[in-house]
Formats: sequence, C-alpha cells, structure tokens
Amino acid sequence: LTRLGSDTLNKKSLEGLTKAGALSAMGDRTQLMGNMARMLTFARGQSSQSTSSDNGQSSFLGFMSSNPPTLRFESVAEQPRETLLAWEKEGLVYYVSEHPLGPFVSKIERISFPITSVLQFTERQSAVVAGMVSTVKSIYTKKGDKMAFARLEDLHTSIELIIFPTVMADTSKLWQEGQLLLVRGVVTQRSGSPQLIVERAVPLTHEKLEELIKKLPQPRPQSVAETISLVV
Repeated sequence: LTRLGSDTLNKKSLEGLTKAGALSAMGDRTQLMGNMARMLTFARGQSSQSTSSDNGQSSFLGFMSSNPPTLRFESVAEQPRETLLAWEKEGLVYYVSEHPLGPFVSKIERISFPITSVLQFTERQSAVVAGMVSTVKSIYTKKGDKMAFARLEDLHTSIELIIFPTVMADTSKLWQEGQLLLVRGVVTQRSGSPQLIVERAVPLTHEKLEELIKKLPQPRPQSVAETISLVV
C-alpha cells in the first residue's frame, strides 16, 4: 500500500488480491475485506505524500527517516467458511486451501458414488452423487415449462445434470452456483457423453447425511441397486 499508492491500486485490484489470499500477511481476509475503505484511503494518502515531494529519491529518504505510517483496522465479524472459499475461487479460479466438499467426504463416501465412477455407468443405470453446482443454464420447453442443465462437480471431476420440468418445479431454488447437493438420478448416454437425469435433489448438509447413513443397514449394501433404494 505504501509503495503502490492509489494510482496503481484501485478497489477492484485490492479486492482481487484480498480474495485470493495474497494479502494474508496483513490480516485475515474477513478483516481486510471489511476494512477495504480504510486501506484505499491509506493508499491515497501515501500517493499524495509521494507526489508532493520533490522527487522519488527525496520521498524515499524522507520515508526512511521518519516514522512509518500506520494502518489500523476496525474489528469485523467473521465470515462463514463458505464465503471465504467463494472468495478464493473468485480470486484464483481454483480452490487452494480446501474444497467446499472437504468436510463431507467421509460421510459422502458411505452413501454416494464418485462422479468418476458414475461416468462409466451404463444407460439408465441409477446413481447417487454428491457435489457442488458449478454452472446452471435454464431453458423453457415448447410448452413453456422451465427446465435446466447444470454441472455438478466433486473433488475430482464433474457431470452434467438434466433437470426436467417436473423435478424443476420442486427443486428450482436449489439450482444456484455454489450450492452443495445430494442428487439421485439415472444415467443417459444419448448426447454422446454421460449425463445424469435428476430424479431428486436435496441440499447437502451434515444433518441430512447423518439421517441417510442411519438408514443404511450394516454391513453396507454391496450393490448399486440396494444402495439407491435406501438413499435420498
């Protein structure tokens, strides 16, 4: 902030650096985002001091000989983990610290299938998958009914989902980017690549996973059909 000043560092670039975690040495991302106005004011002040000096050398020497300027932050309420991860994805395109599915992995493995496996399923084979909605495209049928195509990603890969009008009517609020879902459906290969026709979708939460896990008999069912009949 002292070196670049406001001529180079604007709100958009500062927010991008903060969300990506590039300024973590100055504080956590929640605190930095909550004090964005203070940081920009501080940068403008440094830029103003620099331009008022005779030249770059005198400005540097003056800075070295005086007490360095101080930037003080106000206290800011902590943001939820989901928000921090969304910032990270926005700033870096990828999740680096953790994927949103991370805390659910051990439970997900007990009641669903990795998308990598589902991509190898045959036509009309049933599947349950868990993941995060990464893209959504809504369209309308000739009858005027709303349906959608969405992409669901887990820790390793993704699959396209087809949400027909009857299912869309009951689950329309769920199809948002970043939403974690548990989805039951059947595989179709008609487009040339595997897609999952959604039969049911529910928000992915620890409470929901615990509820479903309790339904599973012990030992865990070995076949796909047995598991599908008990989940979601």
